[in-house]
Amino acid sequence: MIFHNEPSFSLTSQVDSMTGWLKTISGPHHETHEGNSYYVVYSALAADEAAISIRIKTPNSNVLDHTTIHVETALAATIQMWMSTTKTHNASNEIIPLNKDFNSSKLSGTQVCHTPGGSQAGAARLTQYIGSATTNGKTNSGGVTSSRGEFILKANTAYLITVTSRAAANAMSIILDWYEHLQHI
Repeated sequence: MIFHNEPSFSLTSQVDSMTGWLKTISGPHHETHEGNSYYVVYSALAADEAAISIRIKTPNSNVLDHTTIHVETALAATIQMWMSTTKTHNASNEIIPLNKDFNSSKLSGTQVCHTPGGSQAGAARLTQYIGSATTNGKTNSGGVTSSRGEFILKANTAYLITVTSRAAANAMSIILDWYEHLQHI
């Protein structure tokens, strides 16, 4: 059955001619094709015990952010995440999410900024250490951490991700990769 405005296709065009396997792509890959996938990177150099941070504010809607979080550091660092942060959006440090489909004019409803204002109250929801701490003035290599899967962020909620250096002159990056998908109720 074909509905109005639905493209027609044959099942044979969806099968690989060599193997006979059905051609498929993942849901997140499909969201990129639909122009619903976004990317943000914030990188900075930090002194020992200095921190970089980003604040993420999801829209008040039934469109949810399915997010992977990736942090890279040249040297040792501590990563923390707060849900419902008390830090405030800093418009002068706003980072505009990049639509991963360069042909799409869609914009994300999610606000992201680095170096948010105010102070953070309460304990972090997640804490992770990467690399090794400085010992006798020497620091081993840093590392990478990734969520290894997606977090589905709560609508109308502000999150804070902070990376605190445990070495001098540490190159650090916070990378967010997400797609926005309508929540089915």
